[in-house]
Amino acid sequence: MDASYNKALADVLAGIKARDELAKALKTAPPEKRPEGLQMLGLMDQKIEEGEHLLAIEYEAFQNHARAIDALRDEVKLAGDEELKQLRQYLKDNPEEMKDLRKLLAEEFPE
Repeated sequence: MDASYNKALADVLAGIKARDELAKALKTAPPEKRPEGLQMLGLMDQKIEEGEHLLAIEYEAFQNHARAIDALRDEVKLAGDEELKQLRQYLKDNPEEMKDLRKLLAEEFPE
């Protein structure tokens, strides 16, 4: 996972820790402060759930991308020499396309 995902994950974990500390503090809070604390606790729960949901979406996209790269790797393994030659030529002629495939070829199927 990339640095932005890891930062977002750390932020969500920090939010969970802060929420847990607030929940613990509410146990000993004066009765007049409890409604405000409970409202804040509910808001924190909502924000944490939103963050967790967004992280799950990003993680799933990362996993789907990784599976697609694996499938692509399997397809390239099945390609014959002539097909690989044609693919490399296509990538040379179209340098902005299929960057993941270009990287895969360079790393795992060098010329």
